[in-house]
Amino acid sequence: MMTICPFHCMIREFTTGRSIQQPKQQQQQHQQQQQQKQQKYKPDKNQLLGKEYNKKHATMSVDVDVIKDVSLDNDCNKTYDNSNLKTEDIEKKLKDAEQREEALIKRITEKDKALSKMNGVIEAYEKAIAELIAEKEQLIQNYEKQVVELTADRDSYYHHLTSLEMTFSDLHVKYEKSKEMTCQLKGNEEALLAEKRRTLENLRLQEQRYEKMKSHAMQQLEIANKKLESLTKDHAIETTKLKALLKKQEIAHSSITEQLMQKTKENAELMKICDELISGQGS
Repeated sequence: MMTICPFHCMIREFTTGRSIQQPKQQQQQHQQQQQQKQQKYKPDKNQLLGKEYNKKHATMSVDVDVIKDVSLDNDCNKTYDNSNLKTEDIEKKLKDAEQREEALIKRITEKDKALSKMNGVIEAYEKAIAELIAEKEQLIQNYEKQVVELTADRDSYYHHLTSLEMTFSDLHVKYEKSKEMTCQLKGNEEALLAEKRRTLENLRLQEQRYEKMKSHAMQQLEIANKKLESLTKDHAIETTKLKALLKKQEIAHSSITEQLMQKTKENAELMKICDELISGQGS
């Protein structure tokens, strides 16, 4: 009895430098690394839906490949009776084993490349998630800052509103007082307008009386002017007569004055003569 699988496994380990169990170990190591990274970052569930789906899909495909590899290993572990096999059959089985080995090596290489790509994608996802987390923290800080600013604005607006309400209350009181005063002024205005109407009516009546009195006065003035003109003429005539009489009296007075002076002179001469006669008789 001889076993083919140990020999085949030795050849595969010698040619590839790794055992057939290596993909499964890499998968376990990769899963442990992913669990550690997930515990480190713990991103949101909604952000990791696509990533979890890709990881799950990749893990399932790797599990299927590992199952296939295990089935091939189980085939290798089977023993064959050397007595019932010929050399050609052995060579054929060796060739088949080598072909399966090459196919497995090729598949392992492809899986390594896929895992490498998947690791790159996962690292990119992790980097994007870290950036999203940092952005989320920044947004939270910005939102908190905005909340603080809005709270301060709200308090300021509240104080401003309170001040405006107090101002409005004062203005309302002043408005009511102004309204009351306006009503009083309106009543006074109506009374003054009525008084104005009465005054205008009295003024109209007084103007009518004035016009009548003016007309009467003009008539009387015209009559008086006529009388004055007549009196002026009469006075002028009387004045002329009086002036003539005065002139006559002045002439008479002048004549009398001259006569008086002549008589006085004559009397003086007579008195002188008399004095001389008297003085001559006395001597």
